[in-house]
Amino acid sequence: IKFIEALSKGKAVVATTTTLQGVFDIMTGCAAISDNAPDFAADVVGLLADDKMRSELGAKGLSVVSQHFSPDRAYGGIAAAAGQIAGAGIEFHASRV
Repeated sequence: IKFIEALSKGKAVVATTTTLQGVFDIMTGCAAISDNAPDFAADVVGLLADDKMRSELGAKGLSVVSQHFSPDRAYGGIAAAAGQIAGAGIEFHASRV
């Protein structure tokens, strides 16, 4: 969740493959990926020194998160099902979440 939250703020992220479990396929190109400490540190330093790369990763991550993790995508089905089950005509409005 921290990974998705950082991307939703347009932040460039360095992550491990463990962090990407479950979202790896849709997050390709959204973060620098390093699984050992020296490479991870080098990626962090590299991003700190490269404004363009930080900006590109941040924009790509924000786009993917907006597409796949919007409130409607995350909660819409649950809210719709709850309304149908209860028969109460509950409507879901993402702007109120």
